Amino acid sequence: TTDLPLILNSTVKRSLMQGFDEASETYEQFCAMDGSVPDFRPQTVARLLAPPPTRETPAHDRDLQRLEESLSERFGAQARIRANRKGAGELRLSFGSLDELDGLLARLGVSED
Repeated sequence: TTDLPLILNSTVKRSLMQGFDEASETYEQFCAMDGSVPDFRPQTVARLLAPPPTRETPAHDRDLQRLEESLSERFGAQARIRANRKGAGELRLSFGSLDELDGLLARLGVSED
C-alpha cells in the first residue's frame, strides 16, 4: 500500500506530460504584441480582436452611403449595405418593433399568406 501513491504519481505525471507534448502551441498567436514588453505590468491587447481594416475607395463609400440613405427613406427603416470587392454582400433593414416590421414587409410587398 505504500507504493500505490508513488505508482499513481508517476502515472499522472507521465499522462500530464504527454498531454502537454501533444497540445499545439497556439499561445504565440494570442500573446504576440508589436514591440517588447519590458516588465509584467498589464498590457492592452484589445487591438488583437479588432477586425482587419477594409480598403474601400472613398467614392465607393459615398455611393453606398447615398444608396443606404435612399433605401432608408424609401422603406422607413435603417438600411445598411456591406459589399466586398467582388460585389457580393448583404443588405440589412433594421426595425425596432413588430409593428415596424409589419410596415416594412407591407412596403416590400410581402403578405402574410
